[in-house]
Amino acid sequence: MSKETKQLRAIKSFAKEKTIPVIVGQPEKLNEQGYNKMLLEELGFKITLDAGGLFYCDFPKGWKKQWSSPLLEWVYLLDDLGRKRAAIFFKFMGYMYEGKRKAQIKYSTHINWMGRYRIVVDHVVPFRIKAKDNSEHYNSALCGIVVDDDKVIFSTTEYKLLTKQGDELYETEMRELRSKLYSECESWVREKYPQYDVITKYWNE
Repeated sequence: MSKETKQLRAIKSFAKEKTIPVIVGQPEKLNEQGYNKMLLEELGFKITLDAGGLFYCDFPKGWKKQWSSPLLEWVYLLDDLGRKRAAIFFKFMGYMYEGKRKAQIKYSTHINWMGRYRIVVDHVVPFRIKAKDNSEHYNSALCGIVVDDDKVIFSTTEYKLLTKQGDELYETEMRELRSKLYSECESWVREKYPQYDVITKYWNE
């Protein structure tokens, strides 16, 4: 069985489990003083077991995990209205054995919590996961957007790159332009939603 097939089977199984990772990727401060656990309890999760880097939980009514192909290593946490509240990374890392018997799966996992309003800066030509060459993506214009879940509510001007992938100044230009576009988006969203980066805000409005 190929590694991809094992990963596919493992993540489909993980998506069905009532589990949430203990470790937080974003925002990192939730790893401090058990803030992730307190957030889960605030949202209505009832933690029944803390084991193996996972919280085993009774989920709030209507909440669920959903695996979305072709994002093979990511599962979304959806609320009762079907909105994305977090992205969960889960990667199959092999098995642990007791003698010759498989005892349990080894995995790497963490959760990235999302606010209702999010900033995304990316190339206007989509990245194609199965493509052999994504140079068209990397050399296309950059644009910043603000989204409410998946709905675009603000967009910057598209900025065409002066250099191309592989050029000496390409990465420098990319960093500077991404920073500029992020700042434009943040200025707009901060004016309308001052606490947009507090992940518990605005969901009930």
